[in-house]
Amino acid sequence: MESFKEFYKNKINIIIMIVILAIYIYLTLSNPFFKNFNHDEIHAWNIASNFNFIDIIRLMRSEGHTFIWFMLMKPFGGGSIFAIKWLNWTFTFSAVLLMWNLAPFRIQEKILITFTAPFLLIYPVIARCYGIGLLLLFIMVILYKYRHRHPVWFSITVFLAANTSIMAAIPALTLGLIFGCELIKNRKDFISMLILILTPLSLYVQWHNPIIPFYSTEYVFSKRAAEFFFGFFKIKWGSYFAYIIYPAVIISSIMFFKQNKKFLFFLFFSWFGLFSLLAFVYCGFDYHFYFFYIYLILAYWMNGNSVKYKKVFSVFFILLSMLYCFKRVGNEWLSKTYYTVTAKCIASIVERDTVIYTTLFDHNILLPYLDGIILKDYDGKPLVSFENFSKIYASRIPLDYNKLYNIAQPESYLLINAKKAQDAGLDFSDKTRYRECGADILYRIK
Repeated sequence: MESFKEFYKNKINIIIMIVILAIYIYLTLSNPFFKNFNHDEIHAWNIASNFNFIDIIRLMRSEGHTFIWFMLMKPFGGGSIFAIKWLNWTFTFSAVLLMWNLAPFRIQEKILITFTAPFLLIYPVIARCYGIGLLLLFIMVILYKYRHRHPVWFSITVFLAANTSIMAAIPALTLGLIFGCELIKNRKDFISMLILILTPLSLYVQWHNPIIPFYSTEYVFSKRAAEFFFGFFKIKWGSYFAYIIYPAVIISSIMFFKQNKKFLFFLFFSWFGLFSLLAFVYCGFDYHFYFFYIYLILAYWMNGNSVKYKKVFSVFFILLSMLYCFKRVGNEWLSKTYYTVTAKCIASIVERDTVIYTTLFDHNILLPYLDGIILKDYDGKPLVSFENFSKIYASRIPLDYNKLYNIAQPESYLLINAKKAQDAGLDFSDKTRYRECGADILYRIK
């Protein structure tokens, strides 16, 4: 592995890096989804724009995320919503730049990582919390080797990384646990220990008494996992190749990391944590599943100077990275969501003292604007909590537009996707009854 100084002594390396990063910048910024907003992006933007710090912390119970990304968006709340796209892209590009300059990987590994689906097609183009999480995780593993020299800075990075998303919290808490045990053993640095203790406590404050839906059934998780690991390939033989690569990566990881059992623990405990989350709490999408690969990169980064079994592991890591270069983006980020000019459609329409009939599977999208108002499905059954949410999600009840229309009162209107309304034979021309809201479907009684 080349050191930082050795890398920059080689002019060819510098030229390759500049060319690869230039291509990366062009491909990410020209991605059509960089110019499009998903409702999750808009939702987070609405929260950051309309609520103060305390309210945002309270809303994390329904978000399942943490506050850092929301607070980073807040200064841009009065300007263009495209600011959050550029903000997220800057974080992701900075993470890639750190990887190129400081990761102990061979240049071919860096090239492949740069052009894998998560780094090229997902994290830089969706304005979510994953870009800042990625950057903080990379900073965390860079600081790991200096953790005893700068324990406070390392602990602060662990705290910040954990407070971006639960995907970043899993490896951050794991590495924080390892470092905390070292501090206890050496009986030193009270401040660092205090920061590490505050990290899980900060997550508890945000996530205690959660009201997010628990809808990972075995069927849904199995389907999502199979789609991610063995599907969405641009090449036909990708899924067959995956059956060979994944077991080989696991076996070679055990061989490579067993010389330093801390890193072996870090990798497999992080994998287990993410697996448990996706299997029993949230079934996830491909941008969540790719964190299995991110955790592998983090462990490889920290153990990069180990010599034994490095070549074996490196071969299968390269093959896995090659495989992920041929992945397609296979989730709802592909679908456009249209909002009002102010990009605050739900925030501007939903008022207090209203009853909402909804078929939205993610009812938590509405919670910031409802202030405890009872939700109902279109049969009139109350959704006072999310206890019956899993049943609604799993059954995938189709929306009966005519039934919805018949129970509507004269002073009400329907907030619905225009094409779906037309396909259902509804008269969408009556703008006093209907309003366009992209993929989101609401029925509101004034």
